[in-house]
Amino acid sequence: MTYRPIQHYRGNEADLPQLMAGEIGVATDTRKLFFGAGGNQEVARVGYVPLMTTEDMEIHAAPDGSDETGDGTESRPFKTIQKTFDSIPTVNNEHMVSIIVPAAAVFNETRLTLSSKLGGRIEISNGFATSDIDTVSDSDRATINLNDQFLIRNIFSIISMRYLNFNLKTLTDEDRKNVVALSGVFRSDIFSSHVTSEVGEKSVAGVYASSATTLELHNKIRITNANFAVYATGGSTLKLYDFDQGATTDSNIGIGCDSSIVFKGTGYLPTGATAQAKYNGGQIYPS
Repeated sequence: MTYRPIQHYRGNEADLPQLMAGEIGVATDTRKLFFGAGGNQEVARVGYVPLMTTEDMEIHAAPDGSDETGDGTESRPFKTIQKTFDSIPTVNNEHMVSIIVPAAAVFNETRLTLSSKLGGRIEISNGFATSDIDTVSDSDRATINLNDQFLIRNIFSIISMRYLNFNLKTLTDEDRKNVVALSGVFRSDIFSSHVTSEVGEKSVAGVYASSATTLELHNKIRITNANFAVYATGGSTLKLYDFDQGATTDSNIGIGCDSSIVFKGTGYLPTGATAQAKYNGGQIYPS
C-alpha cells in the first residue's frame, strides 16, 4: 500500500483550493476549518461551540409523538425522524447515539436529511438487534415514506441503519431522484432493509453513494423500481453481500460504479436487465 502526504492549506476562504479527501484547510479571514470530503466541508469555526455527547444516548420517535411537546424519551417521543436527527449533537466523541422507532410504525417525512456529525456511532433501527434477523418479519420493519430522497451527508461518524423500509412516495425536487443518498460519509451500513420508489418512474438509484462514502449493504436487502439498484461515484467504496433473493430484478442495472470501487461478497447480489456497469475507471471485484 502506498501513501501520500496530507496537505494543509491556510488563507482567505475564497482562496482555498478544492481539498482532496483527508486534506485540511483553514480560512484565516472567516476563521473556519474545512475538511476535504467530496469538496470543502466546514467542520468547525472559532467562537462556535458545538453540542457534544457525554455518554451514550437514545432518541425516540413514534407516529403518535410530538415534535413540539416531546423530548425524545421513550415516554415522550418526537413525531418525526427528522426531529431526532436535529437533536443529535454535532460531536459524538466515542458514544453511541441510538435513534429508535417502534416496529411496524409508519412515518411520513417531508424531507429527511442527516448532516454534519463528527465521531461516535449513530444507529437507526426499530429496536431489534442484528442477531434477530431470522425472527424479524417484513411487517416488523418501520416504514419511512419520503417526499424527496433521504440524504446523509458530511458525516465523520459510523452510521448504521437496520430493519427499515424507505419508500419514495412523491418527488418534489426533480434533481433528487435517488431514494437513499449518501455523500461524504466516513463509514456506513444498511442491514436487512427495503428501498423502493413509488413515483411512477424508476429512481436514478435505490441507494446512491458519492464523495468518498464507504458503505456496506447486506443481509436481506431489497431494492425495487430503480434505474440502478446501487450506484457508487466520486471515489466511494461499496461492499455488497447476502441480498434478498431476486429482490432487485426489476432494476435496469444492478450495480453502477463510476470512479469508485465495489466489492461483491457472498450470497445473492443486486441484479437487473444488466447486471453491472462501470464508468470512468470504476472497478467491480470480482468482475
